[in-house]
Amino acid sequence: NKQHTEGSSSSSSSTCVQSLLQNENAILANSSLSDKSISFQILLHPITKDKYITRKILQNGVYEPDMEKFIARALPLFPTTLSNYNDTSVALFKSTSTTTTTVTSTTTTVQQLLRTNKNQNDEDNDDSGSTKKIIWAVDIGANVGFHSMHMASRGATTISFEPAPDTAALIKCSATQLILDGGDGRRGGNGGNGGTIHVIEVGASDIETKGKLSRHPSSPGMTTFLESNSTSFPLVELKDDSSNDTHGNANNATLLANKSSQSSSSSNTGGMIRLLRVENVLAEHGVPEGRSDALRLLKVDVEGYELRAFRGVNLTRFPFRYLTFEFFPEMIRSSSSSGNDDDNDDAADLLMLVRDAGYICDYEKVVKGNTREMLNEWIARIRGHVNIFCELE
Repeated sequence: NKQHTEGSSSSSSSTCVQSLLQNENAILANSSLSDKSISFQILLHPITKDKYITRKILQNGVYEPDMEKFIARALPLFPTTLSNYNDTSVALFKSTSTTTTTVTSTTTTVQQLLRTNKNQNDEDNDDSGSTKKIIWAVDIGANVGFHSMHMASRGATTISFEPAPDTAALIKCSATQLILDGGDGRRGGNGGNGGTIHVIEVGASDIETKGKLSRHPSSPGMTTFLESNSTSFPLVELKDDSSNDTHGNANNATLLANKSSQSSSSSNTGGMIRLLRVENVLAEHGVPEGRSDALRLLKVDVEGYELRAFRGVNLTRFPFRYLTFEFFPEMIRSSSSSGNDDDNDDAADLLMLVRDAGYICDYEKVVKGNTREMLNEWIARIRGHVNIFCELE
């Protein structure tokens, strides 16, 4: 899989950006993170089609400020060796105080990642020929890639799962434009920190299968494998053509995918999207197994499929130091196939899966006790969704 790698160039990057902008399939926006001296550009769905994420980034220069701070904590800026990551916060959620780290810059491609596929020693050579340690971040449900860009800008080799072909095309083009061009023609641009982004155009589940993808009618990057009539959350089915639906959202999966190099692993045809176990993909790409300071950050935001995605990650095999996920009880219940009588059980199962893997999470500061009954009492009070942030003990 060589999308946007050794064969990419500044001219091909420019071509993909110009094509997306000229065809009004994307707009270009600037980030505005905590460190005002560093920023990156990112391709977004047009605001006429994305009234939620695009609007937030255009207004604030950031999407989810709490996630920005957590990524900064998980990926400290400018580590010279991997040992700099050790014990940065032993009890992140047991303390009543919080520490905010400044946030950084540009973005990345997949040049180094392909070399690491051939060996699994977590090392790579930088442009000067010296050996450096690789740190890993995984973004499951990357959407337009804002958080992936942030992770990579902080030096992480970032594996981004995004099943919607049109949205994945935006991420891949953003990564190429920002890293290969970057304002000065050097990898990383803006003096970038050597991170990479590798886009995997599949969904995440506990079994390998294919499924129909649905999306929010006013935010095309918000996608799920739930049936459109299974939840009160507004959903329309992703169509496999280049026409516009009645909501004015381009169902241009085929159109955009053809304008960007396709991932050989995606096999997204006939309106069906492939779903894989994430642990298999990580192993194929040389991500180290077992507890390691190289495994820094795992983010999961898949609109109700979080429990299935986590079951496919295998946190025992890949115990990332920091973990964050969207917690949307209604959507999780809608994706349930367990047949439990208590509608909250599956949402509680997600919390218990993470807890049993050895993580301490921020919600534990407000939930008194960790029994299923106590968890369900807290879950019943949630309206909508929350982001949960965790650290491995």
